[in-house]
Amino acid sequence: MPSKESIEKMSLYLVDFSNVFFPLNRLSLGGKLVAVSMEEAPGKRSDQLSPEELKNIPDSHWAQFEKDIRVLAERGVDVDLTKKSNFYYDTKKGFQFIDIDGISQYKISKFYKDPRTGKRYYTRFEKFPVYEYSDIRDIFNQMEKVELGGVAKSRMITDVPMPAPDLVDFIPDQSD
Repeated sequence: MPSKESIEKMSLYLVDFSNVFFPLNRLSLGGKLVAVSMEEAPGKRSDQLSPEELKNIPDSHWAQFEKDIRVLAERGVDVDLTKKSNFYYDTKKGFQFIDIDGISQYKISKFYKDPRTGKRYYTRFEKFPVYEYSDIRDIFNQMEKVELGGVAKSRMITDVPMPAPDLVDFIPDQSD
């Protein structure tokens, strides 16, 4: 749950993203219960897209999706790539980011490259294992489909070690 300070920082750092929906307010519900409010994202929850709808997503929307993840990570936003329900898809606007609940003063490395092999890897969430991928569709397809209120399970698909400090041999992948 984001702090009030974190919500204020997000409103400053993310104002130029029309497709990122972050908490606007933190509300006390009494006792230890709190809730956040945010604008409703347009489109359909990504985990509810049919195979036909996924096939019809234009390459430009996939490219923008990866670019946005990279830019957000550069700004210290750790986009949660563990489950498809963290994104909505709008046929006109592309991918919409929801469930943004934190921002750091440091940039976050989500993409890595093994300089020895040229293979590309990403991490779903800070301190999660890394996974091999060739393009953004691989990342999307490897996300767990989670029903509302469910918990995503991490599933390693490669023997690559956990992120830092074990990624010493890897370099941040700056390619788009």
